[in-house]
Amino acid sequence: MTKMGWSNIAQNITTFPDGKIAVSRPFDVAPEGTIGPKANATGLTIENLGNFDAGHDVMTAEQRETIVYLTALLCIKFGLVPSIDTITYHHWWDLRTGERVLDNAPDYNVKSCPGTAFFGGNSTTAAKTHFYPLVAKKIDEILASMKTSDN
Repeated sequence: MTKMGWSNIAQNITTFPDGKIAVSRPFDVAPEGTIGPKANATGLTIENLGNFDAGHDVMTAEQRETIVYLTALLCIKFGLVPSIDTITYHHWWDLRTGERVLDNAPDYNVKSCPGTAFFGGNSTTAAKTHFYPLVAKKIDEILASMKTSDN
């Protein structure tokens, strides 16, 4: 925080390998980070503790479930449908310009975050194929359970 000149820890939420979460920065305070204010101005950021690049940390089942569940809850809360426009990866933002580049930047201009092995990878195709469907399914499950409990 001190080195980067941030007023608080960068992310709003942190997930841990044991499945626990921490609110790390108030939700009403925009996150800070290396991709700059354009990317961070209107969102929340989630830090998933671990190096999820291929060949490094293997995500635990507990953390995997937490990431999907938490993302689904946030989508419900804010009326979002999982897509590249609503759930964005750090990897899709140019570190030098702060512009969203999706899969179109040289590796030296972007971080690998959330990792080359994060739910199938850090590309938009991997997110659409492996992550967003899990989140959409969890949204449906949560909403169905809410309807059942209302009856």
